[in-house]
Amino acid sequence: MAKGILFASAMDLEWNNLALQGLFLPFVHEILRHLVQPESNQRSFRIGDNFSLDPSGEANVIDAQDADGNAIEFTNDGFVIQAGTPGFISADIDGEPAQFAINILPEESNFARTPIENLYDSIINPDTNPIRSREVQTAQLIEELERPQRIWWWILALVMALIIAEALIANRTYR
Repeated sequence: MAKGILFASAMDLEWNNLALQGLFLPFVHEILRHLVQPESNQRSFRIGDNFSLDPSGEANVIDAQDADGNAIEFTNDGFVIQAGTPGFISADIDGEPAQFAINILPEESNFARTPIENLYDSIINPDTNPIRSREVQTAQLIEELERPQRIWWWILALVMALIIAEALIANRTYR
């Protein structure tokens, strides 16, 4: 499959000064990288990813089994499935065998120690939000609403001070 990019502008200084900008060289490099890179044949996915067993879009018949050995039924034309269980999906794409790996989320393999307080809080209060009374919630809501308006009190006080100062100065000058 041939790739192409249409850049509808002049590359010289007659129409614009893009060639003088700092982003011009990275722009050209990204265009060339996009045009030269081969098609990716990704074969590993995470649980929950939606992907097509036919990334080229040219296959007519695909027979596939999930990690448990059950046949996968396709309900769409693009042979798109959602990765549900970890393991290997074995597929026969127009007579060519293919394997797709479904991996668990890397966050599930984190063996770092957790403080006992975090574990206790997650058991006692799984939402990790302490239970607050209605009065405390109302006070916090009022504070959140008033916080952006605090500066206006200072501005109003300054304007009032300027009005009083102007009135005093205007009454002392003679006509």
